[in-house]
Amino acid sequence: LVAPIAAGAGVLRISASHDSVDVVRTRVAAVRAAAARTRTEVAVMVDLCGPKLRCIPATESLELVEGETWRIVSGPAPKSPHSLGSTIPVEAWTKIPAGTTLALGDGALQFEVISADADGVTCRAMATGKLRGRPGLHIPSDLLQMDSPTMDDLEVVKACVEIDVDATAVSFVRTAADVERVKHLAPRQLIAA
Repeated sequence: LVAPIAAGAGVLRISASHDSVDVVRTRVAAVRAAAARTRTEVAVMVDLCGPKLRCIPATESLELVEGETWRIVSGPAPKSPHSLGSTIPVEAWTKIPAGTTLALGDGALQFEVISADADGVTCRAMATGKLRGRPGLHIPSDLLQMDSPTMDDLEVVKACVEIDVDATAVSFVRTAADVERVKHLAPRQLIAA
């Protein structure tokens, strides 16, 4: 952490997407200690996870081939080939119409929904590429309403207030009320959306 601070970083971002509140606290303390060692003022911004949907592949790396048909369901990946699990709630599948584009990770890989039923969606890969880890799965927000910030996010915000974090970034903001919920808990912090 000393190197980026010494190089002139004014704000360091800490993601709360994959770690517990305790890990976030530890990382903030590490930034503060590094800033003290370099005698430099550095702001700390904690980036809330938000209502993250993820793909759950059966293996760490899968190859998608443009035009292939895939099945995405809730929960762990089924044992059948060309199947993916996900963290999407079961009740959401029937709200996803044919023709909807589902983007994975940074959007380089996408699926087009062919059909949906109560158990999941059948879709077509729109590009060839590697699917690694548990990438985010993006569904148009008008099809799947989820609260942002989540209850877990609000617990992180409370911890951020206790340790005097400078800024909080709210993910997946849909309305001003999403930002206001964080501002209410952290009135002295800068809130980014």
